[in-house]
Amino acid sequence: QKFCSTCAIYRPPRSKHCAFCNNCVLRFDHHCSWIGNCVGLRNYRYFFLFISSTAILLGIVLWVTAETIRRDTQHRRADDGLLAILIVLVEDPILLARGLYFLLALGVFVALALLTWYHITVIAVNLTTNEHIKDYYEGYDGDRHNPFDERSWLGNFTQVCCQPEKLPRGHWSYTEPRNMLGSPPSDY
Repeated sequence: QKFCSTCAIYRPPRSKHCAFCNNCVLRFDHHCSWIGNCVGLRNYRYFFLFISSTAILLGIVLWVTAETIRRDTQHRRADDGLLAILIVLVEDPILLARGLYFLLALGVFVALALLTWYHITVIAVNLTTNEHIKDYYEGYDGDRHNPFDERSWLGNFTQVCCQPEKLPRGHWSYTEPRNMLGSPPSDY
């Protein structure tokens, strides 16, 4: 356990002090600018659910948009080639807007799908993003291993997504915060 002088606590393993939030975060994964908060022990499964469900929703939106564009261009042109679809898109500004929307949604979908896949692979080996990026458990000779790995992807998914979000009582120490004069704060 390391002592955090800012928060005046002994941090448990896998915890880190976030410079953006100015808090120690249990099982620190990363600070997410999308949600404006740290992702850690108590909200990682909700973050993962958020990005994966958003990717699924965006996939459905892409499919509906593509079908709408295909249906509208099919009525205007007899041939079904890509060139015919492009000609119709240029001739009709509403279809052109749908096409541009499709391209924008496709770019966001690819980014979210890759992010979801990354988090699936990180969960499968029971690492946090911070540990993965810093190669925290990689030794010079490869003998260091992740002590939190359950040795199966199913066990790791169960631990990350299904187990309680609390540390056992007494697992980490807390030093009473002090006010500017050095005495503990009074309770009102």
